[in-house]
Amino acid sequence: MKTKIAALCAVLLLLLGCGKDGDSLPRPRNVRFQQERYEILLNYVQSPKLLMTVGDGETEYDWTTDRYGVKLRVEDPQIASVAEDTRRITGLKYGITKLVAESAYWEAPVTAEIVVYPLGLRLGKTNYALEYGETVAVELFVTERGQEVATTNRFDIVWRTEDERVATVDAEGRITAVGYGATRLVGKTPLLSEELAADIVVELHDLRFESESYTLDEGETVTPRLLTTRGGVQVVIEDPAVLDPVWEISDSGVATVTSEGRVTALTGGAAKLTLRTPHYPQAIETLIAVRSPWTGEWMLSLWNGDAGLAGRIYMELRADGRFELYQSLDVMGFAVFRGTYTVATQNGQQVLNGVYEDGTPWKERYAMLCEGDRMTLTSQSDAIVSQYTRTTIPDYVKDGLTAAPGLGAVRKTEPFL
Repeated sequence: MKTKIAALCAVLLLLLGCGKDGDSLPRPRNVRFQQERYEILLNYVQSPKLLMTVGDGETEYDWTTDRYGVKLRVEDPQIASVAEDTRRITGLKYGITKLVAESAYWEAPVTAEIVVYPLGLRLGKTNYALEYGETVAVELFVTERGQEVATTNRFDIVWRTEDERVATVDAEGRITAVGYGATRLVGKTPLLSEELAADIVVELHDLRFESESYTLDEGETVTPRLLTTRGGVQVVIEDPAVLDPVWEISDSGVATVTSEGRVTALTGGAAKLTLRTPHYPQAIETLIAVRSPWTGEWMLSLWNGDAGLAGRIYMELRADGRFELYQSLDVMGFAVFRGTYTVATQNGQQVLNGVYEDGTPWKERYAMLCEGDRMTLTSQSDAIVSQYTRTTIPDYVKDGLTAAPGLGAVRKTEPFL
């Protein structure tokens, strides 16, 4: 019985607490570090304070007497160390670990966070001006031993861009321009409360269509290619969607255009294709010309039933609405007249009309009928019929000469039409 009573007393003494020298110690109701997070610079030291509630008040633990036999340790000794004699913490490596205080007088270990943080951590740039498709790596700088140095340490930074349609960034901090516009690079490390940030701009320096005009047959489709300059080299924009484009066609009766920039020719005529993008200050344009039965080069073969003018009148009607008239009437060469023409439907007939470069209209409007390689024009005022045959206009006609040079210049003449 005496043995059992002695054992019970020993247990009670243990619960109440007993010092090394036999002095009874009250068990603290609450133990904590003064700070939940200790931020330490690399190779710097800090002295943590342990607080405990004994009786009615909270007091700072006296490390010199260490009555409760507290064992102080660091979970990851590669990041920080703690001196057994002074209980000072030294930052050894950038990172996060835990400071742990243990004693026989409390059950659960008391912990606090240790953060060995980089002083003056910053990005090498606060503004990145990139070209589409370009990739650059983020540079980091820190201050160590009073000097700013570049570092390859990534500090567990989690990177992101605010608009991934403009630029992306991988886990290693490599930025890639995938579109046009502006966004921000943001990096967050658990070692610091503030974020790292920089502006990213992917600028479109110039923009143009590959061709000033496109000539199509009815029903034909084309997606005009877009060009820009990158690194001083002219390149094709492979994915126009990165421009956030808005496509417009001036005459949807001539051709249509999809949101992807695909043009479909409908009927003969000309229309202006326009591209607008928020990434370029001005709209760009190109001409869509759709060939018609009347498009091409023609020779007057009969006029009012007479073949006397055959070989002396030629005309080219272009798909873009322009014409060239070549004529040799009482001259030794061919005079050329240029302008624009239109074809309109009136009372079920196609009517051809034109205007010369100086603004003078044709003398007549013509009801037009195209059948294969023959085009018949009937004057609306006097019903005179002109018949044209499809041909290739000879070079000497376009050169303006029918004989060797030196036989005289072409005299001023009135246009045939």
